[in-house]
Amino acid sequence: MPENTSKAGKAEFPNPQSRLSVGIAETRWQDRAMLSLQLAAEIAGISVASLYRAAGEWRLHLRRLEGRTVVVTASLIELLNAAEIWTPSDRGKEARAKRSSARSARITRRIGS
Repeated sequence: MPENTSKAGKAEFPNPQSRLSVGIAETRWQDRAMLSLQLAAEIAGISVASLYRAAGEWRLHLRRLEGRTVVVTASLIELLNAAEIWTPSDRGKEARAKRSSARSARITRRIGS
């Protein structure tokens, strides 16, 4: 019997909590000093270009490390905490009303023809 199967024949996988967590893969992103641009963009849910824009506006701190551009984690956390609370808006309300009335007019013309 292979060593990763139980007596019942079901596959068993090692418990990640049972081994010593010293690798970078086991480190929470919040506990890292720096993050890659790609990881920071994924965490924030925005593009790498948006990260550069935030850095250009001094809202995010970037560093050069061994030829790579990295994000200072503390500044990413600050950027995320500074995000405004989403609230619904009436933006586009007039356009939706105009489309709705145009749609109603087309339907009325078809029925009347």
